[in-house]
Amino acid sequence: MEDLFECNKDFVQKENNTVQRVEVVKKAFELKSNIDIKEKHIVILDDLYTTGSTTSALAELLYEGSAELGKASLVTVITLAINQPIYNPFMNYKYLKCPKCGKDMKPWFTLENQGAIFGCSSYPNCNGTVVVADGLKKDY
Repeated sequence: MEDLFECNKDFVQKENNTVQRVEVVKKAFELKSNIDIKEKHIVILDDLYTTGSTTSALAELLYEGSAELGKASLVTVITLAINQPIYNPFMNYKYLKCPKCGKDMKPWFTLENQGAIFGCSSYPNCNGTVVVADGLKKDY
């Protein structure tokens, strides 16, 4: 396991609201210059997923890559716990598209049997969903 990122500033997310969380992580990380990520499947392990701002910032860096390091071909986030906010307008996944309308997906945790799902960001106009367990088996 390799550490791929360098953190440019100290920060704590615990008391921050959604908007603050997104702002705090802007430009907080950079890819280490000695790691080749070209066409690699990268796994990010997160202890607590609240708004996704930190993992989204890291995944974005990996997908954007750089001329020297290349771009990751796939980024998977594994989280140990979910603290779901009631509403988070910043949490879109531009690399996971709705199978019904093609818009970005948002993560949700349901109380039903489905558990973790991704729902269409244009809900209620579109009710497309991807169950996380199914999403691991299918290419959306």
